Amino acid sequence: MDCRVVGGGQAAIAERSSRGWRLDCEPSCRRLCTGTLYCPSVLRVEREHRFDASVEAGFAYITDPANWPEFWPGFVQMQPGSKWSAPGDESTIVVKLLGRDVELFMILSRLVPNEVVEYESSQPGLPDAHHERHFRPDGEGFRYRLVVEYEPRAGLRGLYDRFLVRRGVERALQQTVTNLESKLTA
Repeated sequence: MDCRVVGGGQAAIAERSSRGWRLDCEPSCRRLCTGTLYCPSVLRVEREHRFDASVEAGFAYITDPANWPEFWPGFVQMQPGSKWSAPGDESTIVVKLLGRDVELFMILSRLVPNEVVEYESSQPGLPDAHHERHFRPDGEGFRYRLVVEYEPRAGLRGLYDRFLVRRGVERALQQTVTNLESKLTA
């Protein structure tokens, strides 16, 4: 059976199993939901932009932690001992969030030069997230697609995650693109 989940937990078809309702969703959100037809789906926020720089220059600039303070919204600092050059590397950065310094822990899971970067993140008070950064040549420039996926938590925190966190992620992705626009010129 199949359910189409579109950013908010809309399950169309469910199959009853001995352990509860099995909702077969997209591969990124397979799960077993118990006793309900409601599936707390993974929310996916995307932003894509074309830059007038080569994909090699864009990838090198964006993936270099030394440049993060110039374009990462709210970036304060990278904690000592952080590494960010190969899958398995871990980094902790401090970002300003709602007027407070908050640590963001990240694990680099995939890095294909000039194509894609994927990492997982966690920070206190927010759901864990999966991040993707896609780089695609486009004529003399490149297309940069930013993706953030997270599963809203249960209960009232889920409302916060679905509405306020989502808006915050959308604003952060837009601000990232705006900041990069001034840095990535041909």
